[in-house]
Amino acid sequence: MQLVFLSSDSSQTTINYYQQFIEDGSSVSQTFSLFTIISPIIVVVTFIISQLISESNRKKEVNRNWYFKAHLEGSINKTENFLNKSSELVENYASQIKSIDKISEDFLICKAKNLDDLKDLIRRFEFEVINPLKILYPNTFQSSLSELQEFQDLLTTLFDSDQDSKLLLNNWFEIKGTIRAQLLDVLSRPVITKKKSFFNSAV
Repeated sequence: MQLVFLSSDSSQTTINYYQQFIEDGSSVSQTFSLFTIISPIIVVVTFIISQLISESNRKKEVNRNWYFKAHLEGSINKTENFLNKSSELVENYASQIKSIDKISEDFLICKAKNLDDLKDLIRRFEFEVINPLKILYPNTFQSSLSELQEFQDLLTTLFDSDQDSKLLLNNWFEIKGTIRAQLLDVLSRPVITKKKSFFNSAV
């Protein structure tokens, strides 16, 4: 049997190889240990985030349901009543001016009285439906107020145009349909869950 003796260079190479092997094994072990520490943390953080998102969505849904029950349902009826009463006043005015000379004082008095009555209706609607939104829903409040102001401006322009009864009524029904759609659209925004309005299919 022959004995094989390793040279000093070969011995050093072998020693270096095993040292590197041990170091690599230690690095892998450290990496694995680090992963076992980080992995549960990731799971916990992911769970917390999902819970926060779920809670946020739940609160939004509760707020939407509350708004719908506490305000929107009643506002729909009040909006319809408001526009129907406005329509009665405009139709009554259109009937009155048929027999009044448009350059007479009676015509000016009739126009002023009916316009004032309409403005009173607008103020009552603002007080009952729009103002309660001011604190909790400031954006909806401002948008609704803008729509109501536009409605009043359109009525003033309509009355000042001194149109005959038939044309006045035609323009009025167009204004009524437009303001109805706009008001219901704005008032429905706090319960909208998609980009499409709750009332788009109804108006």
